Amino acid sequence: MPKKLFPLVVTTILTTTLASYPAVASTDTYEPNDTKAQAYYVSADTTYTSYLSTGTDVDYYQYYRSFTGTQTFTFTPPNDGNVYNVQVIDPNNTVMTAGSTSSTGGPLTLAFNVSTIQTPYYIKIYSNGNVSANPYQLVMGHYDTGEVNNTQAQAYSIADGHFYNAVLATTSDVDYYAYNATKNGVATITLTQPGDAAANFSIYDDLGKSFAGGTIGGGGSDATSTPFQFSVTAGRKYYVKYFPTSTVSSSYYNISFENLDANEPNDSFAQATSVNLGLNSYFLYNSQDVDYYKFHANTTGTVSLDILPQAPGSIGWSLYQGTGTQLAGGSVGFQASSSPYSFSVTSGSDYYIKVVKQTGDNSQMCYTMELK
Repeated sequence: MPKKLFPLVVTTILTTTLASYPAVASTDTYEPNDTKAQAYYVSADTTYTSYLSTGTDVDYYQYYRSFTGTQTFTFTPPNDGNVYNVQVIDPNNTVMTAGSTSSTGGPLTLAFNVSTIQTPYYIKIYSNGNVSANPYQLVMGHYDTGEVNNTQAQAYSIADGHFYNAVLATTSDVDYYAYNATKNGVATITLTQPGDAAANFSIYDDLGKSFAGGTIGGGGSDATSTPFQFSVTAGRKYYVKYFPTSTVSSSYYNISFENLDANEPNDSFAQATSVNLGLNSYFLYNSQDVDYYKFHANTTGTVSLDILPQAPGSIGWSLYQGTGTQLAGGSVGFQASSSPYSFSVTSGSDYYIKVVKQTGDNSQMCYTMELK
């Protein structure tokens, strides 16, 4: 009797096991990420492949930025015919956008606006009780800094000393940027456009005065970078308009706003910026820029001059008594040791300092100058 019963018992156990547990998915790459608190961090321009390991599994991903803008992503479901769901949840726990798809329906593309910086937004992925041994893919696309900025009224505010990567998403996309000048000076904006598509641009002020415009990029694999300098007046607003020609690039374009040179114009003895004793930072905004400074001596004595570049490259300097007699000159490189030059001054006399960039590129260079 026991021999006759044994095969029946084995058959019953196997049948029960197969009926109770569905096929288990492959290794779930980012677990645990079943709650917002466990959400796995994702970034733009990156592909993530994972699994829903059970029918009740929920995968959360978190995403945040330092600049407002719009993020686009594509969800490709497992190749099993089942329906899968995607939600985007904002920092206030509100569903911003959502969708469902299957392998029959194909990839699902969603976009959401990041209006609150340095705060997580969440992407939630879940099934309708299904589990698959096949993976899904989450492809985070380009991040479009500044969107929505399709009109002058929506222009994205930019600041000197910063750079911004953005995309022209479609042939009808237009990006506007605005700079509010808080002081007089010379602004330098460098536009960099990928080589696979050209773009149009214009730079103008709030009164409609044009400073620059034209077409940039296209015609090759290398990106094109072009700097533009223009004078700004405190209290005025300046705009950059950027839009496609006939096609859009698959890559980012870049707007780089160099630090505002508030001492410009100071390109000659007559335009020299008055300086006093003390330590200050200044800028040479390209290889052709020349800075002049005037120091008026109120007492007779000795003054030391110390100039140091704050970026790779070298700076040349000359010291004059009045506008004709050169007293000294020299050159100093990046990370050089401080080596002040001391000179005698006479009360009531003016002394001029000329500073030039000796490195041949057109990048902006910061330097410090100390008189004591």
